[in-house]
Amino acid sequence: LTIKLERKPQRGFLFVPTHNSFEELLASLEPPASDAETWKGIFRFDLIFPHLNGTWMLKLSPPGNVTQQDLSLVQSADAAAVAKLPWLEDVLSWAEGKKLRLDWSTAILEPEDVWGKLGAAAWSRRGRGAPVAPAWNSYPSRLKWASEGHTGDFGITDVGSTGRFLHWDWYKKIASVLHSFFKDHAANCSFDLGPIKFSGEDVFNDLSGYTVETTHALREYVDENQCLLDTHANRYYNLPLWGTPPELYWPNYDELSAIKGKWDPADFFYIADGIHPPGSPKSQ
Repeated sequence: LTIKLERKPQRGFLFVPTHNSFEELLASLEPPASDAETWKGIFRFDLIFPHLNGTWMLKLSPPGNVTQQDLSLVQSADAAAVAKLPWLEDVLSWAEGKKLRLDWSTAILEPEDVWGKLGAAAWSRRGRGAPVAPAWNSYPSRLKWASEGHTGDFGITDVGSTGRFLHWDWYKKIASVLHSFFKDHAANCSFDLGPIKFSGEDVFNDLSGYTVETTHALREYVDENQCLLDTHANRYYNLPLWGTPPELYWPNYDELSAIKGKWDPADFFYIADGIHPPGSPKSQ
């Protein structure tokens, strides 16, 4: 196994509401011609963006990070903004060519504006910290379990996700198949595709459900389309919910920890709720 770490600046994400359909946005996606171009994807999560009334968002990842000051410029999308943000001119030209109607004035940043809401509200228990009572919550059984201080099996069935890296030649076909489920369960689902980084590279796609009924329906839908998904996509296994006792998620945690200690004893590839070398805390 060889891991190549490229010395390139980390990219941030910018979410721009659109007045286009999923089909129009999917057809518009194309790989960037160079590292200087903006990566593009599609995103929708009605549970945390109810004010958008079911609007699809374009997920943009420009070269370099996107600051709050950049966001103010982007929201105007005028000549002054283009002069200070060269990548914006390319995106505007691309959007016009694809006949996309973008609402730049309501663009938001990630992660604070998106996963900040989700993280603070949904994953309300970290490590041994006390549960938080969020204003927005779609994980009632998770919160109840945490508040009662259980240490046994979670028994959580109201959160489910099917995340995959779709093979390049098939990503639009598979994304359309998964969208067929999403459109019938949009009120209780999130859909995340891309961004498209390079031609020929597998494309990330996540479809998640946030109620018991939606999760079970999603499981059945994935089973019905198992041949397509397993043949033309690589599965993506996510991490456990924060606060999950490691031995419940990884029954062989000690074995994995020993392997981690051999290859990464300093925990350089650190993930708080992941695997740690022997002697390290199992959950942060």
